[in-house]
Amino acid sequence: MHPWIRPNDVLTISPLKTKLPKFGDVVAACHPVTGKLLVHRVIARQGSKRLLKGDNIPMADGTFFQNDILGRVETVHRNGRRVLLGVGITGVAAAVISRHGWHLKRFFMWFPKGVP
Repeated sequence: MHPWIRPNDVLTISPLKTKLPKFGDVVAACHPVTGKLLVHRVIARQGSKRLLKGDNIPMADGTFFQNDILGRVETVHRNGRRVLLGVGITGVAAAVISRHGWHLKRFFMWFPKGVP
């Protein structure tokens, strides 16, 4: 999930309760086939199903049902400081870019090191 989430970052994850994640949200989920934990972005919605994909990987992870999604990532802390997650309009833009198979890393090459 680079550039927003990096190794050793500390994530705060809130349970979904009854509200399904929106397009552009970053969620923690248990992959329904492999059982592996992943933290990826919602890039499509269809009823109660969500299509998840990491921001900088070429393929989507597949369709996830509500019971596969553990929660929504609310905050990210790096070295004791809160960092921007890419939510709201930024998250929607990131989802659109990712959904079309582009890599966000290319869009952030102009940022100074350490940003966002």
